[in-house]
Amino acid sequence: MRTEGPASEVVPAVEQAAKRATAELPTGKLADVRPVSDTVVAAEIVSQLQPNDAGKYTEEMRAAIGSIEGAETWLTGGPAISEDLMPVFERDLIVGELYIAVPIALAILVFIFGTLAFLIPFVFATVAIPTTLALVWVAAHYMDMGQTVQNLVTLIGLGIAIDYSLLMVYRYRDELRAGRPKDEAIVRTMKFAGHAVIFSGIAVAIGLALLMLVPVPEIKGYGLAGLLIPLVSIACATTLLPAILYMAEAKLDRVRLIPKRILERRVSQTEGNFWVRHAHRVMRRPALFATAALVALLALAAPVSALDLGPGTQEKLPNDITSVQGLRVLQNAVGDGALNPFEIVIDTGRPGGFDVPEAKLGEGNIFRSLAEDPEVASVSDFGQGSQYVDPSRRYVHFQAVGKHDAALPESEALVDRLRDEIVPAAGLPEGAQAYVGGQAAFRVDFLDQTYGTFPWLVAAVLIFTYFLLLRAFRSLLLPLKAIVLNLLSIGAAYGLLVAFFK
Repeated sequence: MRTEGPASEVVPAVEQAAKRATAELPTGKLADVRPVSDTVVAAEIVSQLQPNDAGKYTEEMRAAIGSIEGAETWLTGGPAISEDLMPVFERDLIVGELYIAVPIALAILVFIFGTLAFLIPFVFATVAIPTTLALVWVAAHYMDMGQTVQNLVTLIGLGIAIDYSLLMVYRYRDELRAGRPKDEAIVRTMKFAGHAVIFSGIAVAIGLALLMLVPVPEIKGYGLAGLLIPLVSIACATTLLPAILYMAEAKLDRVRLIPKRILERRVSQTEGNFWVRHAHRVMRRPALFATAALVALLALAAPVSALDLGPGTQEKLPNDITSVQGLRVLQNAVGDGALNPFEIVIDTGRPGGFDVPEAKLGEGNIFRSLAEDPEVASVSDFGQGSQYVDPSRRYVHFQAVGKHDAALPESEALVDRLRDEIVPAAGLPEGAQAYVGGQAAFRVDFLDQTYGTFPWLVAAVLIFTYFLLLRAFRSLLLPLKAIVLNLLSIGAAYGLLVAFFK
């Protein structure tokens, strides 16, 4: 809340408004109300709900706060910001998927297929994607699923549907042009293209399923979704797709969407065909083309060295969102880390443990070290003296607000100082433990947990993929070539991504 006069004068009114808002939040508790600057008063409300669940009460709490004479009020915090941003994210995803990705894919498919057969991948996708989402819905009752799992399944499912449909439709057309009857053409299509689809799907499923080995619950959910969509797609490609080819492909091909001469030129194997001419050029100078491609891919992959992992900062949040406006007021009054303070909890190990002089001394040492740290803007005690102590007097809790956003390296460095220097040097009694939490600490732990296993995950994907392709190609070198090309292309894609966002 920002006031027109001295902040201390409106603290009682703010407290009453905060109590009304707290009453709207199940398990809500008003933890603190105090001036944080000459014109800003902050009230902190906590609850036992998960952030996503707490955010659902944003509008009710905002209405309960009402207005206070001589002051502007905002309801902010992680749950409120997430709730306010949800319509923005949903709108952007709809624009990205429905108005950009799908129309572009549609235009490309119309050009590639040239006939109404371009509908086949979409029929494939409309069966595979909802089926996978239904399985994910069942799994979500037993494990954590990220909010974007649905988008992951949709995008991967659409990509696989297009890929497998193209492969099998083109093979089926080639068999028909060779003069084979429909039954035999379907059998040969499944023998060759279907064989490739099965191995491709298994390779994708293995690669994504290994995400389930990452010791982060939400990522395990992405791994399960990534396992299911290729497997469901394989089932569709080996049952639904052959049936569509047999019953409808010829009828769909009768309706041309691009000129006949272009279609005829495309299937021609003469020297006038672009791909035939390009293949001859490559084969005449294979070393030159290979070197040029390798240099280009390595150049594109070079920006990966500047990749900065972790959540984004709050700097780019849209300022027209009410909760973000409140965040800006709080940041200006306290510091950029105001919304995501460092949470320090001391467990003395037993009820009444905080009454031991050594425990009070250790807590005081941590408190003073934080207050003197150049990265700390303020240390909060919830207005309860030098610490917030639970009724059993076993636990002590206080907060430190950083001067920088929780996602920046300065905050990460403070987490390391707390854990490696300040806490060990505090002199806590034997058996007592100090824990450092908050968004910055979460970021450090998340990256350690996720990317600590990343090299082993990549190695496992490469090994499984190699042996799978070894079985498919019956060659020692071809799987190795495929893996190298995959690494180069993925590196180039990440390099472009980093370069774009930098």
